Amino acid sequence: MAQSHRNPASRPHIEPILLRPEDAGATLGVGPDFIRKLADLGEIETVHLGTALRVVPESLLAYRERLRAAEAKPKPQAAASKRIQRQPAGDVILLRS
Repeated sequence: MAQSHRNPASRPHIEPILLRPEDAGATLGVGPDFIRKLADLGEIETVHLGTALRVVPESLLAYRERLRAAEAKPKPQAAASKRIQRQPAGDVILLRS
C-alpha cells in the first residue's frame, strides 16, 4: 500500500536553501531582530522573496567562522599604566636563605 504524500513522515527531508529570520536566529541562538541587524550591516547574506526577508544558510556558517577567527587573534594588551614604575637600581642579587 502506497503512503500518502500528505503524511509528513513520508516526505523526504529537504535542507532549506533559504531561512526565515526566526529560523536563522535559532541557528545562531539569537533573535530575528539581531539577524536583521546583521543583514543591515552586511555580515550575513540575505535575499528578498517579495517583501519576505530570507537568509542564505552558508552566510551563517561564514559569519561563525569570522567570529571564531576573531576570537583566536591575540588580544591587544591594555595601555600601559600612567604611573611611573621604578626599576631596581643596579644589579639584582638573589639571596638564598
